[in-house]
Amino acid sequence: MRTIQKLCNVVAEELWITPSHRWVDIENRLQMRDILPQKEWKESGVTCLAARRGMGKSVLAEDILVDAAMWMQKAVVYFPFEQSEESLMRRLIQKISGVDIAEEMEQEEAEIVAAALDFLADLPIVIDNTPGILISELETKLRTLPEIGMVVIGDIQLMCGDNTGHEDRQEELREFVKKLSGISKELQIPVLFTSLVPRTVDYRANKRPHLADMQYGVFAEDVEQMIFLYRERSYRGDSYKEQTDDDSAEIILAKSKSGITKTIRARLDETYFRFCKNEDYDFIVQREYNGTPIRYAVIHGETSRILLIKGGQDSSVYGFQNKYLNVAKRVNAVCGCAVVVSSNPYDRTDSLEDAIRMIKELVCKEPEIYYMGNSNGAVLGGRYAHLHPEIKKMLLVNGPLMINWPQTKRGVEQFTGEEVTFVYGDRDPSYKYLGLLGVIERPGKRSVITVEGADHNFKGRDEEFLTLAEKYLLS
Repeated sequence: MRTIQKLCNVVAEELWITPSHRWVDIENRLQMRDILPQKEWKESGVTCLAARRGMGKSVLAEDILVDAAMWMQKAVVYFPFEQSEESLMRRLIQKISGVDIAEEMEQEEAEIVAAALDFLADLPIVIDNTPGILISELETKLRTLPEIGMVVIGDIQLMCGDNTGHEDRQEELREFVKKLSGISKELQIPVLFTSLVPRTVDYRANKRPHLADMQYGVFAEDVEQMIFLYRERSYRGDSYKEQTDDDSAEIILAKSKSGITKTIRARLDETYFRFCKNEDYDFIVQREYNGTPIRYAVIHGETSRILLIKGGQDSSVYGFQNKYLNVAKRVNAVCGCAVVVSSNPYDRTDSLEDAIRMIKELVCKEPEIYYMGNSNGAVLGGRYAHLHPEIKKMLLVNGPLMINWPQTKRGVEQFTGEEVTFVYGDRDPSYKYLGLLGVIERPGKRSVITVEGADHNFKGRDEEFLTLAEKYLLS
């Protein structure tokens, strides 16, 4: 076992780095409290962090390691198993500094790395990468250390048993977890270990892991808390990776002491080995349709249902405004469907075709689309939705009448298969806006809901709008 301070000194000599008191900015990092309240992390008990290979579970375990050392102010012991001390230290330095130390560094970068080394050296982290360590040896080492705040263990599948005569590996792994649980209670410390999710998840449509997947190997009932890590990108082909900047991840809290379950959205920075907070979209797609640039923002979902939001012309000028972001995040969280927000170019009125093509290429091959259009986006949906059988319902918001009205009305009637009458709100008809929210279904069904005084940008009406979106579009 070696303290991280000694390892920092070794790395500093290798990199010819001198000490620095420069502040290291790590505010955007994902923190333990983003997953669970700190109180639940401090209590004794065993937590399993499980994922398929390549999802980044070691990176997340190291994020938790650093964060625990920062606020617990007691020794956090790490058994990485599959990493050398040198490799681990380089990952931790890049995690904290945001500098690629494999490349030649400028003076400013060297100062940031020096600050990261100072920062790490002050953390009470103890590292033991003994290869092939026995579970009994691990227990003995932990009992000899004073003032332990937490224990983090690498892939439990790499741990060795004590030749206790178990007939199969699954039973042996369960025995490991029981022993970890015992030492957690004995020393009154939390223990976190990582584990592989069985490959059976790879053969189903929704590949997000859940508790039932852990019936082989590490059983879900053997731990107090179960966290899964999922990344859509890991299951996608080269075309998807070339067209998107998708670095999104889902941290799925599937079991906790308090009974809380939730999904935390994050981003994996693969260059600097760290997870960051994600409060916006999972990825942005830049495309061209008939020579006109179009932007798409995508939030991953759990089903084949897609909410497609087409804004007015302002959405292409000012980017994706908060009103669309609020709708997208809320509907995604409540309904579990994917959300696609699309800009609407000034000089294209038929870009719906490209939006659906993009969805089929990068989001879902056989989507069930629910369309939400605001302003010119409402006109676009009204005029062209009947050409696309993938669209099941529309929510039209404040579509301008002007010269588009006859074509929009005709398109909506083709979509519904019956004559449609729109209802005005309290706006002056000369303003040439519908002033309504209308939900339209196919085939042969429609419902038009008047919202008095709804204005062009539905300012101040977010809650009402969101409720209608959930109730009428995705019910």
